[in-house]
Amino acid sequence: MTGHTLRRLLPLIRFPVIIALLAGMLVWSEMGLSQVASSISQRLHYSGRLEESARFETEVNRFFEIAELYATGMQGVILDDVNLALNLMWSRATVMNTPSFREAMPADRPDPNLIPDIVADLPAFDRGVQRLRNGDTASFAEIDALRRRYSQRLTVFGELAWNARQMRMAQSVETSLESVKSLRWIQTGFGAVSVLAILYVLAELVLSRRLNGRLNKMVAEKQRLLRTDQLTGISNRFHFEELLADRFGRRLMDFSVIYFDLDGFKKVNDEHGHAAGDALLRHVALILRAGLGEDDAAARFGGDEFAVLLTGDLSRAERFAARVLAEIARENVEDLPKLSVSASAGICHAAQLEADGTPDVLKRRADVALYSAKGAGRNCVRTFVPDMLSDYERRRILDGDIERAVAEGLLSVAYQPVVRLADRQTRYVEALVRWDHPALGQVPAMDIVDSAVRRQIIQSLTMHVLRQALATYNMLRHGGHAVPMCVNVTPALLATPTFGPAVAALLYDFGLPHGALYLEITEDGELHDTEVIEDNLRILRLAGALMAVDDFGRAYSNVSRLTSLDFRMLKLDKVLTEPVARSDRARQIIESTDRMAVALGAETVCEGVETEAQAKALSEIGIEFGQGFHLGAPMPAQDLHAFLAERAGRSDLAPPPAP
Repeated sequence: MTGHTLRRLLPLIRFPVIIALLAGMLVWSEMGLSQVASSISQRLHYSGRLEESARFETEVNRFFEIAELYATGMQGVILDDVNLALNLMWSRATVMNTPSFREAMPADRPDPNLIPDIVADLPAFDRGVQRLRNGDTASFAEIDALRRRYSQRLTVFGELAWNARQMRMAQSVETSLESVKSLRWIQTGFGAVSVLAILYVLAELVLSRRLNGRLNKMVAEKQRLLRTDQLTGISNRFHFEELLADRFGRRLMDFSVIYFDLDGFKKVNDEHGHAAGDALLRHVALILRAGLGEDDAAARFGGDEFAVLLTGDLSRAERFAARVLAEIARENVEDLPKLSVSASAGICHAAQLEADGTPDVLKRRADVALYSAKGAGRNCVRTFVPDMLSDYERRRILDGDIERAVAEGLLSVAYQPVVRLADRQTRYVEALVRWDHPALGQVPAMDIVDSAVRRQIIQSLTMHVLRQALATYNMLRHGGHAVPMCVNVTPALLATPTFGPAVAALLYDFGLPHGALYLEITEDGELHDTEVIEDNLRILRLAGALMAVDDFGRAYSNVSRLTSLDFRMLKLDKVLTEPVARSDRARQIIESTDRMAVALGAETVCEGVETEAQAKALSEIGIEFGQGFHLGAPMPAQDLHAFLAERAGRSDLAPPPAP
């Protein structure tokens, strides 16, 4: 073909070539998107199968646990519970023996025959259940043999399924990143074809520009979301730290960091619900925004914690913080009932730093100032001064040593009797944690608990106290003084899936009878009616533990707690007990509360009995039990045994009759 002929045909073939390129691009795009969607769908499918596989180990072990409890005669466990657990395990095993589940597991797994083996042994499981007899441990032998056969294999299988699911999820993230890359390649291809076809495919060019606009908006939106707190619309911690680092990078040091923390936020959530709590957080964000300048920023760090980066001298920061606290305390949240809430604030100005000061030091000092404000009674502003570091240092020392103290058994337990007021005989004993710190001396129990919560080892601490308390109970029981033990438990532990089974196992190991342990739930903590809490309460009830509501009447009383918790003891806080000898109204409140507790099937214990006048006044209004230094101080286990032995059967301990 000559050059002249080619030039003559070029105008004729150019349009079809462009159309062909566009068609090819469309086909390529469709194939790429389909492949991406298929890959993501397949990984999500496998992830779901692996999650169900990971649950199988729990269901099988749950069956073994209920069957053993039934065989040992545990009160409240019936054969229907065992059959229900078997049916759940049977159904799960049958489903997991299908090809779709086998494909989800790694091909090179070490025990591919576990599920087929269990399915083959399902009739043996059924026979084992049929042979179970309540209170006959020998009837558990056949099921126990199956447990020994599969226990180790199930543990390995559960870990493998969980790890495989984590790997699938990580691969899903990688797939999403590859999808973004694929979309970028598709966009580039369209751009190249559009340049060639600008005179022919104007409509396609317009569509491509629209697509670019959408992608840019998505990127901008993602960047905004990355730096914005979704609930309040202000900056989040990530963006705040970016802005702070930028100030230090440019050496712009005429600014303050202010930390805010709401004082009554937990009460708002408890009394009005989380929707009201969210509305309050948005309201606080609006207050913070109202006083900001162009170079200032407000951020929410999470929960009820806020921070402000404020340009200007220290006096401006102090005025700003005072105004914010005043606005928050006005209780004017729109469309909500009046809320009793305040805030505390801590300030540190960048000029207060040393020459080599860093953003972390500035933030830490603002946090120290906030901690000081809370310690000063809340609803106040504190500006950092070096003397504040001593309290902060004490908390840092506690947080640094608490984990080792629990692990090495450096914490001790003291025992305080709960006595019957009529004859002063001991009815219960409360176990109280003690810590003689080598540098700080005797640490208050509340500080120990707060430190354990901050370090996220509160369950380890509680289990340490429980082990000592149950050992003391067995010592007393062998000495003829089987007095039930009471141990404090934070509400958050009931929402921890491992807590109920751990306590149940401990009760089983120590061989305690039903009702030998009371778990005291602090009254002013959050306790939401969740599935995990219900499971834990059921497990604890089956194991023989009883519930008690502690510190009732302190701060505020969450009456809904009394309807949601099956408690057998109501402990009234010392703030109600203290004025009982001189206040008719205090006696009326305590007497009414006792009637309510009796109607709910619970005993009432008044804490903080420090005088005989208080004990007498409580007894006169029908209160049966009391606790306090007047009735018995906390003591070591050895002294408790002597205390109980010395008082057992003595009638001279009763208070003298009224003249």
